[in-house]
Amino acid sequence: MINADYGNSQYGVTEKIAQSVYYSSAGNFLSTEAVASSMAKSLLSAPYHLRSLMLPTSGVVGTGVVTYTPSSKNAANNKGYVLVSNAAGTKTTANKTLEGVFTYPCQDVSGTVTALYNETPNPVRGSGRNLRTDPIGQPVYINMPSADKVKVSNVKFRDVQRNIDVPIQLLDSDNDPYKGTNYALPTNEAFILPLTDALKSCESGSNKGGNCGLYGNSKYKVSFDILVDDKVLEQQSFTFTTGKVNY
Repeated sequence: MINADYGNSQYGVTEKIAQSVYYSSAGNFLSTEAVASSMAKSLLSAPYHLRSLMLPTSGVVGTGVVTYTPSSKNAANNKGYVLVSNAAGTKTTANKTLEGVFTYPCQDVSGTVTALYNETPNPVRGSGRNLRTDPIGQPVYINMPSADKVKVSNVKFRDVQRNIDVPIQLLDSDNDPYKGTNYALPTNEAFILPLTDALKSCESGSNKGGNCGLYGNSKYKVSFDILVDDKVLEQQSFTFTTGKVNY
């Protein structure tokens, strides 16, 4: 990385890995491209993985996928995938400061996952919630690199099709469960976590009618106020669309 001018992580380097294994009795598998897209979207649904993928100083990004046959499995019916994504800053990006607020999802993003079932570190640590049985919906990441401090308020997370509001939990530096650790949120970042307990979004299987996060293939409108450096109050609003329900 030094030879590539990344300064031995001086300018910020991240690596994210996702792994999936599939079994098909008929030997029919999704394309590698489809699986890679699904794994990338899963990473983007996990708050702490999402924020490291969205570092504003990352000037270069590379992603690769390999397929393999799981150990002691029949290659005709079993296939594994590993996705590795690396992002880094360089000397040319180290001191660039983006102006304004950016989010993920943002306006017109489509095909997000509907639910988060697991992440380490746990974004709902201390809440008593077990994500495996009681997931949250696709989180919204908020970052304002040009500010020292932001405070998000008056959040509305609305299901456009069903005309209902989704309850949310705001995660920021004030209520950060990892304050004082390497995972602590900076004062200019925040997450909106949709609490989907009452949505009954599962569409199939034994959990049909249960909580599978946000509804699938549905449009959501997110709006909020953001106080910048205790001086300027701005308003933000955008819509995004989920993909199929993920289990």
